[in-house]
Amino acid sequence: MFYLLWALLNIALFVFFLRICFKATRLISEKFGLFAVIIFVFGLISFGCSNNGQQDENKAWNLVSDSTNRTTQLLKDVVLDDNLIATTHLQIGGIKSTNTPVNASTQVYGLICGTNWKTLAVRVEKISNNKLEYSVDGIVEWRLFGLRIYSQFKNYDGFAFTKL
Repeated sequence: MFYLLWALLNIALFVFFLRICFKATRLISEKFGLFAVIIFVFGLISFGCSNNGQQDENKAWNLVSDSTNRTTQLLKDVVLDDNLIATTHLQIGGIKSTNTPVNASTQVYGLICGTNWKTLAVRVEKISNNKLEYSVDGIVEWRLFGLRIYSQFKNYDGFAFTKL
């Protein structure tokens, strides 16, 4: 529920910001002319489109060192966290014939407005022929207007069963 309220707060502030921008554009047009409006709009767009040097944090984690030459398939898709508006998934890839995990990645699906998931570490081990043990560490960043307000550490541990 808190995720939904946080997303609504971010959307409401963004709409309010757009309203202020339209009023500011009209005032700039009246005071300084069309050229100043064009510079103002391009300035806003350039700030909005920049990613602040952030890279994609949800990369695939290689679980074994010699996995580059192996053909992998999806062994298991595990739902780590399911809240009202978004779900966090762990995809485990590996060798289908032996159920051996080779790589893993995390993804967040749904409305992620105002939050950002960063994966810190993923560990997947084969326990038996069809049972995998996983551990995922990450951080949920709570953002307002793109600024990080709070960072929340999350840990997910569990077991996944693959079909034989």
